Amino acid sequence: MNILILGHAGSGKSTLVKNFGEYLEENYSVSRVNLDTATNPIYKAEVDSRNFVKTEEIMEKFGLGINGALLKSVELLKNHIPELVLKDDFALYDTPGQLELFLYTNFGEIFSEKLRGNDISLAIFLVDSYLCRTPENFLSAIFQSVVVSLRTGLQTLTVFNKTDLEKPLSFSKLRELIEKGEGVLSEMLETLLPFYDLTSLRYRTIEISAEKFTGFDELSGAINEIQCSCGDLS
Repeated sequence: MNILILGHAGSGKSTLVKNFGEYLEENYSVSRVNLDTATNPIYKAEVDSRNFVKTEEIMEKFGLGINGALLKSVELLKNHIPELVLKDDFALYDTPGQLELFLYTNFGEIFSEKLRGNDISLAIFLVDSYLCRTPENFLSAIFQSVVVSLRTGLQTLTVFNKTDLEKPLSFSKLRELIEKGEGVLSEMLETLLPFYDLTSLRYRTIEISAEKFTGFDELSGAINEIQCSCGDLS
């Protein structure tokens, strides 16, 4: 099972790779892969992209700023994709902090294609629950989760992280707030509601705290259902 972990900067991707990996290791063999060429991993990585490409060295070599160097880094990393895809009971792939570096580059497209052809694979779109306190932010996250599915071609689990600090809105509360709103913004939000049904949230809401090791049983259950082809995520 390949698990590609994506999310915005600060959503807790690396912490999830570290701690969920430890949780899985109680029963399975687990490999961790760091795909972020700009950051040393906080966990022991079986494969670290920085062994092939380091963003700070790219900045110096090509005279680039940080954004240009990040794009150049993933461009060069394409040459090492075969070495980055591992076989194990579970292989966890920690993507760059900047979501667009994976979703909107040729590297991400080719890497996702490689995963799709290599055993069972899925994506986790990790959402910081604190950012989902308003309908605008919540639906932005939902829409982005759908984009993850489209861009990677992988079945995607939408997972709310940091729920020990803040709970995400329920769908019923989300609809209630939108219906009470007025103006063009509320109309726009209402048109985005159907995207909710295109995510795994239509079956279950997975709430975790990667830092506190909570919610991992539920997350593991959802992953196993996909692995066993047991139908929907209910």
